[in-house]
This record gives sequence, C-alpha cells and structure tokens, in this order.
Amino acid sequence: MPNKLTMVIIGCGNVAWHLAEKLSSLKKYNIYVVNHKENLILEKFSSKLKCVTLVDPNFELLPTGADFYFFCVKDEFIKSTSSKLGISNPRAVFLHTSGSVDIKGLEGNVKHKAVFYPLQSFSINTKVDWKKIPILIEANSKPLEKLVTELGIQFSNDVTPVNSKQRLLYHLAAVFVNNFSNYLYSAADDLLKTEKLQFKLLLPLIENTYNKLQVLTPLEAQTGPAKRKDNVTINKHLNLLEKNKELTELYKLITKQIEKQ
Repeated sequence: MPNKLTMVIIGCGNVAWHLAEKLSSLKKYNIYVVNHKENLILEKFSSKLKCVTLVDPNFELLPTGADFYFFCVKDEFIKSTSSKLGISNPRAVFLHTSGSVDIKGLEGNVKHKAVFYPLQSFSINTKVDWKKIPILIEANSKPLEKLVTELGIQFSNDVTPVNSKQRLLYHLAAVFVNNFSNYLYSAADDLLKTEKLQFKLLLPLIENTYNKLQVLTPLEAQTGPAKRKDNVTINKHLNLLEKNKELTELYKLITKQIEKQ
C-alpha cells in the first residue's frame, strides 16, 4: 500500500475518533475529518491527532481525490450522505462502519464500495486495543476485499470477510452481549443503591464470567438459581422485586429461558 494515502472520515463520533486515532498513530496517512456542523470535538481531532478538520454542511469542501472515505455517521444517514459526495478519484473507496447497514446502503459516483465494521463498543474517552478487535469486512469485488483486508490487518489480528446478512446477525448478537447485558448491570446498580450498597463488589464476578467464556460455551458456563431450579431462592428474589413490575417480568422471563436450556 503506497505511503501517504488520503483518508477522509465523515462524522466525528466515537467510531470516527478511534478510527482517526489509529490511522494517525500509523503515521502514513493524510487524514481529514469532516462533519456537517460545528462540534467541539473537532478541535480535539485537530490538536491531538493532527487531522485536518472541516465543517461542511453540503459536503462540497472535502477532498474529492482522496483514496478512502469512511462514513462514520448514524446508520440512517449513510445512504443520503454517501449520495452527496462528488468524487474525482476513480480508485476511491467508500466504506461504512455500520454493523446493520447493507453494503448496498452506500451510494455515490464511485465503483469501489466496502464495509469496515469493528465488532466493538467505542467511547471517545476509553482506550481500545485494536489488535484484539475483530473487524468484519465486505467488498463489492475480490480485489477490493484484498485491499480492505490489507487495511484491516494494520488495525487488528482478526479481519474476517462476511456478507451483509452475516454481519447483521453479529450485530444483533453484539446487542445481546453488550447493550442488553450493560442494561442488566445498570439495573443491578440501581437495586444495590436502594440500600446504599456497592456495585464494584460485583466486578470480580463479572470478570470471572468473562474468563470462563474463554474456555467454556455460554451454555456450559451458566450457573445460578434458574439453572439448578432453586425455586426457594427465585421466590425470595421476586419478593425483593415486587415493587418493580418491569424488573419482575424481566426476571421471570430470563429465569424461564434459562430453565428451558
């Protein structure tokens, strides 16, 4: 891959930040970060990562001869944003970073279109180890798949080609293991706070659960009152939850599903 390719990142959210941070650390790319409106984080892209930043409501000022254009915008805006760009480089590649948008969601006057989806949850103020993050890629041609793979291995030790349907299924599974489980952590924290108890005492348990999953399947790792059909303990828990209808129903539903496994 030639030196000093030009990367344009459209959007300035969590994924855009970590993508730009990694590209900047490689010291081999010219990086532009473009957003449709003013945002305080743009100054951080400029000062800390040395990216060129642009506020460009109609996407008329961004470089038209760049090599890669990453669309790090909300899923609902990928199609409309990509359709607005007039690109002069015939070898330019459009990539989106979404887990749930089909590759056909990329429009515009370019031939080369791909997906570069890091299977991870990102927050701007949290460090990530890119080498451990799976990157799911898709491309509209085999030569482009090879090129995107070469880009991906600069980030990660795990670059995997999948189609749009498979990627969507990974995204759904990620919602279960990340977003839903994090909601349950939050619910547990709220329960403990009612008696001024500490969520941090659960952290070793959470860590142990993660560690077990390195050697066991989730089904093999399952423990607890529902697994052993301990109705006495289950009823004690339900009594504690009696004033919270939503959590009571959630507890009953998950308990029932575990008992059926």
